[in-house]
Amino acid sequence: MKADILKKTFLIPQCSELACQGAAMLSAIGTSQFKDVNEITDKWVKYQAEIHPAAVNVGKYENWFQTINRNS
Repeated sequence: MKADILKKTFLIPQCSELACQGAAMLSAIGTSQFKDVNEITDKWVKYQAEIHPAAVNVGKYENWFQTINRNS
């Protein structure tokens, strides 16, 4: 639904504990195990799925938003 409304692709991470993973990543950078966020992100962040907007739903949401804006 979010992908359809925003017309954006969403990447679904494999990790279900993103706050913990983020804290661990910052700690690893702080101890100089990795030089920066880009390096550790490339190595640690993996995605299980991509959710793309469904064209048929994008059109429905666009029509719905236009209807709401006309009636406001």
